[in-house]
Amino acid sequence: MQLPSIHSIRTKLFLLIGGIVILAVSAISGHNLHKFRKILEDQISEKTVSLADAAMQTFSNQIRLWQGQISQTLVELSNATTVLQTTYRDLVDINPDFVSFQHLRVNETGTQSIFFQLTSKIKNVNFEDKIPADIEKKLEAEALVWVKSLPPASVKDPIFLRNVSPAIGLPLFQIAIPAKTGANSLDWGILSIWQQPLIHILGQEVGTKSFIVDKNSNVLISTRTEDLFHPTNQTNDPMVEWAAKGKSEIGSRFYLSPEKEKRIGAFSHSKELLLTTVVTRDPQLAYDAIDKEIWSTVLLTILIILFVMLISYHSAGQITSNLKKLMEATEKISQGQLDARIHITSRDEVYTLGNSINEMAEQIQNLLVKKMEAARQEKELETAKIVQQTLFPKHDVSSSFFTATGTYFPASECGGDWWGHFTTKSGLEFICIADATGHGAGAALVTAIAFSSCMTLARTLPSAYEEHPEELLARFNEVLWQAGQGLTTMTFFASFFNKKTGVFSYSNSGHNFPLLIPVNPEDERLLRKKDGVQRYLQLQSRGTPLGLQPDSEYTKKTIVLEPSDKIFFYTDGLIECKDPSGEMWGKNNMFQLIEENALTPPENLKESAIKSAFSFFNNQPMDDDITIVVAQIDPTWVPTEAQHG
Repeated sequence: MQLPSIHSIRTKLFLLIGGIVILAVSAISGHNLHKFRKILEDQISEKTVSLADAAMQTFSNQIRLWQGQISQTLVELSNATTVLQTTYRDLVDINPDFVSFQHLRVNETGTQSIFFQLTSKIKNVNFEDKIPADIEKKLEAEALVWVKSLPPASVKDPIFLRNVSPAIGLPLFQIAIPAKTGANSLDWGILSIWQQPLIHILGQEVGTKSFIVDKNSNVLISTRTEDLFHPTNQTNDPMVEWAAKGKSEIGSRFYLSPEKEKRIGAFSHSKELLLTTVVTRDPQLAYDAIDKEIWSTVLLTILIILFVMLISYHSAGQITSNLKKLMEATEKISQGQLDARIHITSRDEVYTLGNSINEMAEQIQNLLVKKMEAARQEKELETAKIVQQTLFPKHDVSSSFFTATGTYFPASECGGDWWGHFTTKSGLEFICIADATGHGAGAALVTAIAFSSCMTLARTLPSAYEEHPEELLARFNEVLWQAGQGLTTMTFFASFFNKKTGVFSYSNSGHNFPLLIPVNPEDERLLRKKDGVQRYLQLQSRGTPLGLQPDSEYTKKTIVLEPSDKIFFYTDGLIECKDPSGEMWGKNNMFQLIEENALTPPENLKESAIKSAFSFFNNQPMDDDITIVVAQIDPTWVPTEAQHG
């Protein structure tokens, strides 16, 4: 048989090697790109933090310098009158960035302006189309309003800052310094400064946005003009919000802007001035440079890949000659000629493969036999599953005084859980639940023994055994001990309900305690706790699992049931099966569910338990079988005979 060249080993090896090289180069390129981006991001982050911290340090130093000048001037001139004009003019004109200085005094008589000095360099300053005299009036009026909003009793900070650009119509920033000049007098020095020199402190690199906010997240200085004249509270800005929540003075991180763009931001906080500098940058500019380098590397790599693929294609032709012999022999074997053999003289991997094919032909016959045997066992296991399903009640139990509904979920084809209900000759309701060790065919066999034993005893039960579940467990224990000699065990909860007296007698051989759920939350049978009444009562009774010891003895307990009482039976798979993280659903979750659904009908309570548990398991394969049974006494039932134990 002649194969097309596209299907030959040579071609496949050529494609395989080429594919491997491409994948390797792609993986390395992707790894390096990620690595380079990470290094670049670290560098950008470090530089952004440096920008924010440097801006805050420079701004703080400048503010402290101006604070010192203003404070010294206020103290020296608080009682002077003749040298005020000269001193204030010198203070304003000493720095070309100063626009005005105003001296205010607050005392018992109110707030008064002591002096106002506008810069004498109005011709050298860009007042745009504004008249300096109008600017002077606005500044003086705004300062009076500002100081009046700060009563002397509330002034505790040494310095106050604000952006007055919207009110004045020019990019201005103000510093207010309070000074105690008398027992009941507080002087204020208010310095107005152009925003431009302060903006230079923040830096104006391409793709960078910088601003300073006060303790209330209001913008004081910003590299964006719209923030100065139309300031908005920056509480919702991701970096401002993060800085406010943090405890450190500096920090940085990558985040998504409101426009869903990736940004890197940094902040620096001044505890003394209660200010925060925020710097955000667009890292895409740096990413573009890295991407350009990566593409250059990829183009070079493609040329190398083409060269390697040509060499591999030439070398593959030397390997395929012996493979043709393998192909011819396997064709014969596929046609049923199991005596066909391969003869290869070279001592390489192909020689080893030929020997393996020869051995394979010898083993095919045995494999077919084993396959038939496995099919037979699978059929028997399916039959065992069908038989076991007949053991459970075919439908929910329902009578005029007693109902029971149950559900069973096996962990494998055959399970070890079982529950049953029988009515004895004298009219007693016998209900039980059992759990054999493990699951699978062995556990299913044990449940079949328990079922046949229960059915036989229920139909032929002597009156001496009625309402004596402990005697039944002792008899079942003998049966399982004889069958398994301690290797096969089962937990079993057996109970009788006497509809005439209302007495519920039960005995337990190592099974989980069923829960009694009265309809009345104030029922005297319920336990009282500090935080309220427990809505369920565990029917506690202990005993050795059936089949573990030949002479185990069991204890009978009784309780008087009331109309509408519910009993919740379950196997340990319900509380011990796990979610994907390995955590069990547990008793606490089950108890909480019982508390929340105590008044629901049996069917609803059962379905709620199933839904809650399986939602917790989250499709994780079960480690054990799960059985849930909920029985209830009819609300209209009343006993007809006196109670007896």
